[in-house]
Amino acid sequence: MTRFPMPFARSPETEFLLGCIRRAKPEELGEISRRNLNWSAVLEKAVQYEILPLVHCNVQRILRDGHVPQQAAGEIGLKYYQDAVQSIALNRALRELLLQFSRANVPVVVLKGAALGALVYEHFSLRPMRDIDLLVRREDLEAADQALRSLHYAQEAAPAARERYEREHHHLAPHVSPDGAVHIELHLDIVPRPERLGISIEDLWARSRPFSTEGGTARCFAPEDLLLHACLHLSYLDCFTGKLRAVWDIAELLRRFERELDWDRLLGQTRPCGIERYLYYPLWLAQNLGRAPVPEETMRALRRSARIGALEDRWMKPVIAGAVFEHDFAFLPQWLMEEVCKEFLPAGVSVRSAGRLLKVMTRRLVASAERTVSLPRFAVPLYAVLVHPLYLGARAAVRLARRAGRV
Repeated sequence: MTRFPMPFARSPETEFLLGCIRRAKPEELGEISRRNLNWSAVLEKAVQYEILPLVHCNVQRILRDGHVPQQAAGEIGLKYYQDAVQSIALNRALRELLLQFSRANVPVVVLKGAALGALVYEHFSLRPMRDIDLLVRREDLEAADQALRSLHYAQEAAPAARERYEREHHHLAPHVSPDGAVHIELHLDIVPRPERLGISIEDLWARSRPFSTEGGTARCFAPEDLLLHACLHLSYLDCFTGKLRAVWDIAELLRRFERELDWDRLLGQTRPCGIERYLYYPLWLAQNLGRAPVPEETMRALRRSARIGALEDRWMKPVIAGAVFEHDFAFLPQWLMEEVCKEFLPAGVSVRSAGRLLKVMTRRLVASAERTVSLPRFAVPLYAVLVHPLYLGARAAVRLARRAGRV
């Protein structure tokens, strides 16, 4: 396996996080921890990347060998248990919801963190989540809404916002518990405007399967569809930015279902839709960062089918790595990495996509310049293109230097 391309030097703290994700042995983590680790920075990064439970578990593995200061272990543990309280509350709410939907005869598919916490991880507290995502059929929306209202959940969004959600999003405006602690998102699909990707939600429903819960009857996606959803969420929806937790999810999912995954079926699903690129790069991340078991033949097949050339592949991977490690690599703005992914992932690098990206960059630079300096209107575009990038680069370099000093 080739060395993972990074557009920056990895800090010891980031190396420790990656050791946790790839399930490094205690002696390997101990070796990393002896590199003058700043444990406050480890905690900060674990929170930023939303992998604190993973870091806490690995700290406990090497604590008795003296590789972690007791104070650092205590601070990490305290933050973990504080977050675990929310996980317990959400899991209790999920059981209550599933029981209520079962009573109302409303079929639901448990999505994202709630599904992964139940199916992939050893304990639900290892997979933190901010809200509960449930997939329902459009014809069951009214019954699902009534079931939520019977538990005193309500949509706090204004009517105009609710209509915008229904028109532009793949889920409704969130339903919120009376105390505001639990947010429920009722999904109608797994991505906005799924027709762009050629994904049939009915096919996903047909392949879904029941799984046992402490609450009522629930369903989950088949392993191939769980993987497809996780990859699309990372690449298509989030454009990789800061989503190291999603890479962890995909790596753990691949390990959990290694013997069950039907790669031929997954490739057969993606080829007609032309979404191979949205799988190729997330799988590459999980394979290289998380040592996940991805067959090399599958990677070659995805690359051939997506027509990803060697030069394009070599150029895109550092960009995607920079997007994932957003909190480590602050030299390029988040919006730029997102726009690169939006333009080049669907069909690759081309003159047309490069032209669109250049227009977006120019428009963004002009808007940023107008917020930064006061110039005559005719001079703003020249300043934005010729001078403002240097100003933004210098500001990012100062941020990086301050961060390095703190670390």
